[in-house]
Amino acid sequence: MTWILQEEIPESVGIFIDDGGIKGPRSLYNQETLPENPSIRRFIWEYAITLERVLFRIEEAGLTISGSKFAFCVPALDIVGHVVSFKGRTISKQKINNAKLANTS
Repeated sequence: MTWILQEEIPESVGIFIDDGGIKGPRSLYNQETLPENPSIRRFIWEYAITLERVLFRIEEAGLTISGSKFAFCVPALDIVGHVVSFKGRTISKQKINNAKLANTS
């Protein structure tokens, strides 16, 4: 996966073993819409372009994506014990709870 998406790392894609995340724009552009289609926000359009480019590379390489694990355009996502969102990355509550349980044993 890293070899196939090397041109997208680290700007647009983050890889962890065989899992990956496609990053969205770093700005919401004050919810600005596209002049040619005011129903679409600029940050969503930019994300869709990146998503299409990355998915094309994956398809061309013959890789597959798990439909049950695939999520896009979500405000936050739990990836390997970290919640990743527009605001940044934090440790997931589940990971904290697991650490607390391990310390009480």
